[in-house]
Amino acid sequence: MIRLAFFWVGDNIDIPQIYVNSIRLFHLNDIEVVHLTDFHTSCISGVDKILRADLSQDIMTARLQAYRLLEFNGDYTLFTDADCLLIQPIKLNYSDDILLLKRTDNFIINSNYPEHYPEFVGNMIFDVMP
Repeated sequence: MIRLAFFWVGDNIDIPQIYVNSIRLFHLNDIEVVHLTDFHTSCISGVDKILRADLSQDIMTARLQAYRLLEFNGDYTLFTDADCLLIQPIKLNYSDDILLLKRTDNFIINSNYPEHYPEFVGNMIFDVMP
């Protein structure tokens, strides 16, 4: 089985809800969806598992802390951003154990979307999310 793990914290869960809805359009029971979050963020419909912890107020530190919550179980785990959409079923066809996707475009981050992130102010994407 494949696991999709995503990190999301905050009062507004519209973005991750749309993401999970897009996953469930193609994968009803053959993918485990895991929400990594804090103790304050609401539940997202369609998620199989929620892992919660006390997290840093710094969003990137909090993301790393949340990723540590997910224990290795032998399945392939894809760590994805919640502001994605699936437009077709996921079909993994590779033999490597670890895959990394490198960003190719460097751009200034909107430090106010979907809420204010002070550590993003004036930074390019390569500076904080290589």
